[in-house]
Amino acid sequence: GTKMAFVKMEDKTSEGEVIIFPNLYSEISEKLKIDTVLKIEGKISARDREGNLKSDAQIIAETVSIITDEELENYESTGRRADGLKARKVPQTKTVSQKVSNTQKKAFTPKNNSVVSNKSSEKSTSNPSRSAENYQAEKIQRVFVHIKNPSDHESLLSVKKICGKFPGMSEIILVLGEVEKSAIRMPFKVDSNSDLPKELVRLLGEDCVVLKD
Repeated sequence: GTKMAFVKMEDKTSEGEVIIFPNLYSEISEKLKIDTVLKIEGKISARDREGNLKSDAQIIAETVSIITDEELENYESTGRRADGLKARKVPQTKTVSQKVSNTQKKAFTPKNNSVVSNKSSEKSTSNPSRSAENYQAEKIQRVFVHIKNPSDHESLLSVKKICGKFPGMSEIILVLGEVEKSAIRMPFKVDSNSDLPKELVRLLGEDCVVLKD
């Protein structure tokens, strides 16, 4: 199966998540080691599908290269700070949909290459926590999600965000493409008995979400 990666990285000021899609991952997978200093060049995704500014930005990697010890020793800061993203007011009388992405270069240090899901401290009535016995009593199904256009990064990010809201025991598999399809088993599991399928259908359409035993 095809592989992709969600890489958690950090520099001296903050942490961030880098998404590496299959084509690039197949080229640089051996470089993704803990504590290796990398230079990531790509696009910053900081807005959702409706054009609203998100609380956290993600980098969609386009190139990945290793920073050598010699380059680190000879590095000199330019003293210039990257321009920050500014929130934009959206009129209440109409909906504005706009995709915004900025190309930016930044050197990070990988902390680990595992997917980190943020669990809310608030109790959810639609997806209450369940014990292992509860899961065994319910039917655990695999969730297949069809992404017809693998270049639609916004849809991929939205799928991952939705899945993070419904952790569970079911495998989730992304099917990328329409003609030449490739399947990717995600490195986390979801709750197929929750509102997850409904939210995925709302995002992608009923023909793109299938539950199988």
